Amino acid sequence: MSTDPTTRSTDTDAHAHASVEAANTALYAAFEALDFRAMEALWAHTPDVVCVHPGWEPLSGWPAVRESWRAIIANTGYMRIRPSEVEVHMEGPVGRVLCIENLYTIMGAQAVHSRVAATNVFRHTPEGWRLVLHHGSPISSEAGQIPETEPGLS
Repeated sequence: MSTDPTTRSTDTDAHAHASVEAANTALYAAFEALDFRAMEALWAHTPDVVCVHPGWEPLSGWPAVRESWRAIIANTGYMRIRPSEVEVHMEGPVGRVLCIENLYTIMGAQAVHSRVAATNVFRHTPEGWRLVLHHGSPISSEAGQIPETEPGLS
């Protein structure tokens, strides 16, 4: 039996993994429902939290992060979010979730689908798993397409 903690799996590890995955699911449920109170309950209310919304400057500290979510939720009429390619990685009292946010919104009379690469970091607290970092980076519609040649090289 290995004593290397990086290769050992226990029931506690499985429970923590499932709890972080559930917290991540709750994050997207709160966002999709445009439920500010539920979103607020998922975050650690500490000065070290960080949020980077797609196209925004990084926000540090709970008051700035809270107000960003308040503004987004207040100014969004319709949102559907379907996370895909979800990966959960555990490191002691910290869980990191990588995923693709598939966002469906209405702009004018058009349904719009956009994709965001997201990293969500949860820390275990006495209150449970709380979000301490959300970073979303837009994925262009051309992402993943590799040009046949380097520009300027022929």
